[in-house]
Amino acid sequence: FPRIFPRHATTVSAEIIILSGALVFLFGRPGIHVGASALIMGYLGFIVVGIYHHPTPLSFVIGATCVIYFGGMFLNLLPSQDKRVSWEGHVLGFIAGIAVAYLYSMIVF
Repeated sequence: FPRIFPRHATTVSAEIIILSGALVFLFGRPGIHVGASALIMGYLGFIVVGIYHHPTPLSFVIGATCVIYFGGMFLNLLPSQDKRVSWEGHVLGFIAGIAVAYLYSMIVF
């Protein structure tokens, strides 16, 4: 899995951006959704599914590093008290990352 991503980083990024943007447009609440948090959460979803599909020692090290550094991001998947935060972008970006990872698991892996 870790060797696959550098070759397809641009394509994976574009797919996560387009899919998460479309999902936020369709299912997000009315308002302005700005930022790259959907892309970052999409990367996290992509990494989680990639580790599940290819459990190697290196992928577990990458997964543990992600949990240590980005573990707090999982809390952003839930609605917060701050109505200005687009939690929909976080959740739908995570879902987009999972969908792209499953697409790549069928095609590339």
